[in-house]
Amino acid sequence: MRRALIPCVLCLSILVWGSLAADPAVAARLTPSTSVQPCGIPPAPTATGLISFVSKRNKIEGIYKANADGSAPYCIVSMGNDAPSAPAWSPDGKYLGFTLQSGLDPTNPKLYIVNGDGSNPYVLVDTTDHFSWSPTGEKLAYSRKGDIFITEVTGSPPATAALKLTKPNSGSQSPAWSPDGTLIAFSQRDGIHVVNIDGSAERNLSNSPGPGLDQYPVWSPDSAQIAFVSSRDGTQQIYTVALADGTIRRLTDQTSKRNLAPAWSPDSKAIAYVTYLSSDIHSTRIMLVSADASSPLHRLTHGGNTESDPAWAKDGTQIAFDVRFGSSDRGELHLISADGSKELNLTKNSAFVDGFPFWQP
Repeated sequence: MRRALIPCVLCLSILVWGSLAADPAVAARLTPSTSVQPCGIPPAPTATGLISFVSKRNKIEGIYKANADGSAPYCIVSMGNDAPSAPAWSPDGKYLGFTLQSGLDPTNPKLYIVNGDGSNPYVLVDTTDHFSWSPTGEKLAYSRKGDIFITEVTGSPPATAALKLTKPNSGSQSPAWSPDGTLIAFSQRDGIHVVNIDGSAERNLSNSPGPGLDQYPVWSPDSAQIAFVSSRDGTQQIYTVALADGTIRRLTDQTSKRNLAPAWSPDSKAIAYVTYLSSDIHSTRIMLVSADASSPLHRLTHGGNTESDPAWAKDGTQIAFDVRFGSSDRGELHLISADGSKELNLTKNSAFVDGFPFWQP
């Protein structure tokens, strides 16, 4: 959650089941923000491999950067008392997107865009459930009230309206742009779908055996497979579906009845995910499984707290995740080697509320 191949998408609209409809939220978006503000001029980084995260320090919510070892943290953008969700860098690192639910309007999360230094914050979409950047960083796809749209991201109001890719009342959610830039995956009531970025050739890949069972598609970096969460076998498990032939493979077993948040390794060979050890929502661990299910499930973390939100480093050697302390909202960021041999506490302050790690391109 969350850029511009288009002036010509408008030309394509006459080719796709009548027309690609504009998003009615366009008139209400592109609003300069008053609550979201840059924190100031950041210091020059002292190391490569910057990691970003959400934190509440000095009683103010913000998005921070730090070196890969957790040193030299600094605030990029702040948002008062409202906590951001689903922060994600554009692949070129030029922009940062995130959703924000205001305490005055908690049912309508807004999609914000800021420059990489936190400047020029504005509302791009007034209501969205999820968003995904294009590989070029010039566009993003987002879901709104059961439809999937594409819009430009230019750092200023785009010249063209957001365009709807899905058919009316389709119940579409969780768009994910393929790394090769050609397709957008999303969930519908009947399964995981893919569609061309001009809205053509939509197809159901997973063919869910029941309504709403297949959710949260995540592309492999090689664009060959999609991981997703499904309850098709009675409990929430991690599956993959092959783009070429629709082959479905279940990667997790019934040891845990709830498995979520699949995250692909950069080489597309493994998936980290969150598993629940019991019905206690505060008892989760980070697990690792090979994408072809050829090796046993491997438990990476062994702490006594809530561990979630795995995020792979670009070189595939480490995974960042957040650690929450029981039912409190206090938390820290940790970094663990992909083989589980070494774990590092990055933020080292349990008085803060640190979470949702994501890496800068």
